[in-house]
Amino acid sequence: MQDRETVRGHFRVRRVWLWLGMLLLLVGAPSYGKSYQHGGYHFDVAPAPAWVQVRKVADRWPTDAPGANGERWRFWLMDTQIDRRHGHRDVYVDRVYEPVSQEMVREAGKFAINFNPDFETLTLHRVELRRDGVWQQRLNPDTVTLARRESSFDSSDMATGEVSALIVLDDVRAGDVVRISYTISGSNPILGGMEAEQFFSDWFEPILERHARVWWDAGLPLDVRTSKGLAPPTVVNQGDSESVSLDLAKLPAVYNEGSYPRWYSPTGSLNVSVKRSWSDVAAWARKLYPTPQPLPADLQQRIRQWQALPDVDQRIAAALRSVQEEVRYFGVELGENSHRPAEPAETWTRRYGDCKDKARLLATILRAMGIEAYPAMVSAAESRGVHDWPASPNAFDHVIVQVRLPDTVLWLDATQTQQRGPVRSLSRDLLGTALPVSPDSHDLVDIQRQSSAVDHISVDEHYVPDPQGRGVRLELRSEFRGSVAEGMRQQLQVKSADELARSYSDYYRRRFGELEGAAPAIHDNADTGALVITAQYHLADPWVEHAGRAIDLNADAIGGLMNLPQVARRSAPYAIGVPVEVEQTIRFDVPSGWSSINLPASQQLGDTAMKFEHRLEIDGNHVVLVNHYSGLTEDVSAADFPAHFELMRKTREQIFTRLSFRAPAGAGDTQDRDQRLDKLLRGVMEQGDAHGS
Repeated sequence: MQDRETVRGHFRVRRVWLWLGMLLLLVGAPSYGKSYQHGGYHFDVAPAPAWVQVRKVADRWPTDAPGANGERWRFWLMDTQIDRRHGHRDVYVDRVYEPVSQEMVREAGKFAINFNPDFETLTLHRVELRRDGVWQQRLNPDTVTLARRESSFDSSDMATGEVSALIVLDDVRAGDVVRISYTISGSNPILGGMEAEQFFSDWFEPILERHARVWWDAGLPLDVRTSKGLAPPTVVNQGDSESVSLDLAKLPAVYNEGSYPRWYSPTGSLNVSVKRSWSDVAAWARKLYPTPQPLPADLQQRIRQWQALPDVDQRIAAALRSVQEEVRYFGVELGENSHRPAEPAETWTRRYGDCKDKARLLATILRAMGIEAYPAMVSAAESRGVHDWPASPNAFDHVIVQVRLPDTVLWLDATQTQQRGPVRSLSRDLLGTALPVSPDSHDLVDIQRQSSAVDHISVDEHYVPDPQGRGVRLELRSEFRGSVAEGMRQQLQVKSADELARSYSDYYRRRFGELEGAAPAIHDNADTGALVITAQYHLADPWVEHAGRAIDLNADAIGGLMNLPQVARRSAPYAIGVPVEVEQTIRFDVPSGWSSINLPASQQLGDTAMKFEHRLEIDGNHVVLVNHYSGLTEDVSAADFPAHFELMRKTREQIFTRLSFRAPAGAGDTQDRDQRLDKLLRGVMEQGDAHGS
């Protein structure tokens, strides 16, 4: 048992260490209520706002919580609180995470916060790290980097004006717990306070605590929606305010199955907005698309030329090609320009614009020719999933054009390039749903695909063995229509003729070995929209067996569609993509005197998502293998996926064919004998050289 003086000494030492610890925290702590200027932009450092409920981080991860064992990363706390009262928008974020594995330390040591200084301000509250149960202050404002964030500028020709605040932490180790909290205040004034708020409920890493809350002025009708079976959120009325909150705990990681349809989200979500109709959103959008100013003289002259074309379809196609090809895609989405399009005259004169600029220009040109056309807002990210959103402008991220003809409705995208052929046969991306910016627009409209808009690939391979039975002439013809033709044209625009020739010949070398041939020939028919590529090669020795003759053939145009997904058992729907028709015909000329050893049987396979037919035809000395694939839907449900996966496996087996033949005695013998003699003579000469030296 310790004496009293020893105990007093221990308390004195403990007080000294506590005092030193407090001193270190004060020395390292930032000055709250102060602004910092970096790179022409600024941020503030301050405590969390009074309206925020600051959460306490758990001392330890419970053993019964997901992520207790074997995880690489886990979130101790994910908290998002938003204040929409009094016409303002403040977003408080508190992230607490732990790099469990050493490999994740690199990610844990950096944190980026994106905001738009044109209408938003950033306030940092805390940057802390817990090691061995002790929290350390790590917020050093002098080391925070502020810089324009134009990653979208590099990848998609878009300047948004966003700034990134990059926080880099020193000395982060596996097992450390990092906490970063901040508030972004302000919103884009062009939206008029009509934004919907969206919170995800879970993520691809385990979460110990997930909180989400949004405050509104009391008395406003709210549109509250949840997904993935989430229980309704808690709604609390507190006098002049009303809050909607979601509080969850011990959430397992969402397994990322990949290949999701656009309209599907693997994580749950809470969406909250003031209750509005899509008619309200359309009315908001119409104000951004007023009657345009007069068009420049050169464009008016072009319009007169287009009006002289024989029919309305040709006029639409000519205007569409001009806006697509002559006005490049580039967006400067700063401030109000994020949603307000430029004047059509300006877009045409400067020869660039983003989706809304080009859509407004095209619609204006078409209306000048007496064709009813309107910009239409769509979601490239959500597709038809917009139906599940509260009515809000931020449900959309893209603008196309709706063209109303007496007998049909066309949907045209002025940002696309390399579209050719009749305007009614143009393929349309999987955009699903649109909100036209028209006087009579009151609700979402489903985008119907034209029956003539078919993506089609036709490949014909003709194999002709030479008289000696060793080499084989290969004649190729590939025809593309629809979006697959657009994709090929885009590739041809960025590839040189030499690169194209090399990629083709290298592909067939990988399949058949050495070959000779000329560069492929390209035939592009702008009237029909068909792109045809032809090529011819001499395959030196494509045989896989020489006792008889056997050659491996495959319908590779279909094989590319049959790449098996990584996940064979799914809980989510599986995305197939735009339905496509593919027919690959393989013709093999059987030399005189040869007989087939085995020929594949015909086969038909299919389900509700696809049909496949493998058909064998014999025409004299010609063996013809016809492989036909038809895509029927854009996606497959989780319930139907196991059967569809098996169908894909069986289809992959069918598209690979080995043709085997019994050649007459002497076929290829002369060439074989000459090669053996040449090899023997070289050996004799090498031996003679060795003796002479």
